[in-house]
Amino acid sequence: MAFAVREHQPIALFLGGIVFTALLARLLFLVQQRTRTVERLVRERTAELNATQEELREDIEQRRNAEERYRAFVEQSREAIWRFEMKEPLPLDLSEEAQIAHYYKNAYLAEANDSFARMYGYERAKEMIGVRLADLMPRGDSVNIRHLREYVRNAFRLTNSESHEVSRSGEVRIFLNNITGIIENGCLTRAWGTQRDITEQRRAEEERRGAEVRLETALAAADLGTWEWNLRTDSITWSGTTERIFGFPPGTFRGGLASYLELVHPDDRELVGKHLRQVVREGGSVDGEMRIIRRDGAVRWVSSRGDVVRDDEGRIHRVVGAVLDITEEHEAAEVKAAIERRLQESQKLESLGILAGGIAHDFNNLLTGILGYTSLARLDLPEDSPVEAHLRAIEHTSRRAADLCKQMLAYSGKGRFVLQHVDLSEIARETAELVRPSISKQAALEFDLASDLPAISADATQVRQIIMNLVMNASDALGENPGVIRLTTGLLSGDAAVLSDTILSPEVIGGDFVFLTVTDNGCGMSPDVREKIFDPFFTTKFTGRGLGLAAVLGIVRGHGGALKVTSALGQGSTFQLLLPCAAGPAEPLRSAPAPASTWRGSGTVLIVDDEETVRAVASRLLGGFGFEVVVTTSGREAVASFREDPGKFCAVLLDLTMPEMSGADTFAELRRLDPAVKVVLMSGFTEQDAVARFHKNDLAGFVSKPFAPEELRDRFQALFPDSAADAQRANGSTAIGSPQ
Repeated sequence: MAFAVREHQPIALFLGGIVFTALLARLLFLVQQRTRTVERLVRERTAELNATQEELREDIEQRRNAEERYRAFVEQSREAIWRFEMKEPLPLDLSEEAQIAHYYKNAYLAEANDSFARMYGYERAKEMIGVRLADLMPRGDSVNIRHLREYVRNAFRLTNSESHEVSRSGEVRIFLNNITGIIENGCLTRAWGTQRDITEQRRAEEERRGAEVRLETALAAADLGTWEWNLRTDSITWSGTTERIFGFPPGTFRGGLASYLELVHPDDRELVGKHLRQVVREGGSVDGEMRIIRRDGAVRWVSSRGDVVRDDEGRIHRVVGAVLDITEEHEAAEVKAAIERRLQESQKLESLGILAGGIAHDFNNLLTGILGYTSLARLDLPEDSPVEAHLRAIEHTSRRAADLCKQMLAYSGKGRFVLQHVDLSEIARETAELVRPSISKQAALEFDLASDLPAISADATQVRQIIMNLVMNASDALGENPGVIRLTTGLLSGDAAVLSDTILSPEVIGGDFVFLTVTDNGCGMSPDVREKIFDPFFTTKFTGRGLGLAAVLGIVRGHGGALKVTSALGQGSTFQLLLPCAAGPAEPLRSAPAPASTWRGSGTVLIVDDEETVRAVASRLLGGFGFEVVVTTSGREAVASFREDPGKFCAVLLDLTMPEMSGADTFAELRRLDPAVKVVLMSGFTEQDAVARFHKNDLAGFVSKPFAPEELRDRFQALFPDSAADAQRANGSTAIGSPQ
């Protein structure tokens, strides 16, 4: 057993060795396999590390390039780029004011470009690194407080926010900022931002606003509005003054060309629209005056001026201009034109009046001879003479010629007036009834005559002439057609506005007037005819009726009144007569006294006239009345005769207009020789115009050429009613007042 054991021992060892060797070989194999795996892993890891390292190198290079590009961008940027860091992070749970205070205290400049530095007056950004925000942005500036409040309220993000900051020299600059805050762990740690210096822009804007304010002030002071028409949108923009001119509340006008033209007066609308379209089509300027209708319905005159604005391609895309309310100027121009027309009319009337008065004067001298000699011839003829009828015809024709002279004097405003206080309504009714048989049978007379009117100081005969002419004129306007002629009287206060469109006497300035209107519904008048109706002998009829309305105008002017005419074709006519009120009540209408045919005079009368026919007629007539006469041909001859024996003459019959020594000069010399001498003045001019050259109550009487025998007799009978001329002369009676 022991041998057996010993015998199997080598085998066991051998087998053990084999097993060990196998295990060792397996171990070695595994070790080698592991080594190869490790080597492979090392190679793979090394490759990965190399790749990662390459990527890192590329990333670093890219970052370096990006940083260089960033630096280049930042440095080259014209806008300031900056970064502010917080010394102590800003907790977001603080109050708004506390956050602002913390930001001011802890924010400092950590990074910026040179553009940022130059905005503050530095050359390089490094000179400013570390500067506190409080040193750059004054906290007391309201703009800065508003800027930071908005920054806090908008979660530390701002766009185009304005701040006022102090440069190196102490100058306040205006910046426009874009800021983004960085929030970490509930705190603001830093802020990035950009800014632009807009100081000059703001100053330019301020200057522009100042200029605009000055312009608006100037425009407002001149009451000048502005407007702009955008052709691309067809929209019109008005300034506040323009809206006020057109009657719109500020900022309420909206519209284009059509809306604008609706505000233009219908009579001007087509022309204005055509002009604007032509300007848009051809270029040029807007320039013109027009009427507009405001929103309240008022019509105003405006002047509009404007020019076109072209784009870069030369096309018209806007029209801009200004508008001015010229209503007052236009009305003033109309008033001025009316005054000038009235002045021209007055000058024309004055010139024609002087001519008419001169002709009437000379013609009256001739008529004095014709009528005088005719009357004398009739006195010398037996009653049954066949020549009597011819002489009466001559006398009748001469009196018609004398009436024409009176009309000429009336046209000149120098007609003979016998003034008294009269009731216009009474005269109107009386005259209209008298003229009724002479008007058209188709015309109906209607009256609206006021009672208890103030009196007027007028010549009743001349006023009757006015009414007759106006009523006959209205009847002619009706023609053969049925119609109405209405006479109306009343009282009105005539101020400048009322009198502005009347034809009036130069001395009329306003006051209370009694008026008479004569209205018809006849054919009416065109403006051209209306301008000529007061011209002498103008008529629209086949045959005229003498001076007609021209004489009416002369009588009105002579009474210090006014005349207004309103008429249109097919709408009839209205003539309104205005006469000034008189102080005191109306008097009964006067009637001429019956002539005293049996009266005879006595004494010597000195006749002074340069016209032979007048001297002869006056001498024959006065001689027939019982007077002795001494005839002289001039003022000097009359004074010489009177100087020889002043007591010889009971009266002097003196012509007004003579050569060398006028009637007024002759009168003065006669009164110097005998202050009590009775002088009766004769003239072809009117009594008012003639006696105006003498002192009140100096003349003993007045006779108008041509005079009939009874007119001369009545005047001397008034001087010597008891036929005792010589006795009165001897008693030295004084001169009586001016004739009635």
